[in-house]
Amino acid sequence: ALGDVRKARGLYQKANLSEPNWSSYFNLAAIDFERRRYRQAIAGYERALASQRHLRRGLVLQTRNQIAVSLFRLGAIPEACAIWQEILAECAANPHVIHAHFICYIYTNFGDGLFRLGRYADAVTCFEHVVLHLDSTFQFEISRRALIYSNCKR
Repeated sequence: ALGDVRKARGLYQKANLSEPNWSSYFNLAAIDFERRRYRQAIAGYERALASQRHLRRGLVLQTRNQIAVSLFRLGAIPEACAIWQEILAECAANPHVIHAHFICYIYTNFGDGLFRLGRYADAVTCFEHVVLHLDSTFQFEISRRALIYSNCKR
């Protein structure tokens, strides 16, 4: 199914009919996301979350992040930022459960959202948090963003 979106979608739908689960719903939503069908992707990610009662915390947060990214792409920036803020609060409450790289990714998304909302100082704070405290692999890109964003009107 590599490279053939229709075939991949058909295989996931078939798998979903025989045994609906988080993975099949998530993968269907990911295809919609890649095809820039963000509303359908959000619905799919929500089905993935509802499909299993006892889903690992990391998968729940990953799915919620994909909903936020889809909202961001639709221009629903405040809604996306609210989700990222909730994810970060949960990560702070459970730091042993969530990988630092994922937290960096969320801070980066949240910073980009805050920037789009005109909250430049808050966006820079997000990027500084990544650079100073979390993951050095993000340092160059985030340092560049923080420098650019700090020069914007506040």
